[in-house]
Amino acid sequence: MMGLIALILAGGFEVMMVYSLNRTQGFKNKLWCFVVFVFAGLSLASLSFAMKTYEAGVAYSIWVAFGSIGAILLGIFCFKEKINLRQIAWMIVIIISVIGLKLFA
Repeated sequence: MMGLIALILAGGFEVMMVYSLNRTQGFKNKLWCFVVFVFAGLSLASLSFAMKTYEAGVAYSIWVAFGSIGAILLGIFCFKEKINLRQIAWMIVIIISVIGLKLFA
């Protein structure tokens, strides 16, 4: 259970890193640059902790999925990015894949 919590945290930190990257204005804003590195470090540390429970390939795949879906949702809700049906369909495939990895790994 702790491994899954660590993966969820790692994905959340990854999403916050994406948000922070957007705020850096091309790495011109030094404060937000620092925040990017903090969230990147927290994300990788959480992933490392999760790898004590899960195999590396499974943990990494789930982490990438959480980060990807989170970044897409962040783009939609915070940055007013558009999404189409194909993107939604592929997001569903990612979610089903993560569930499969969790159930059968």
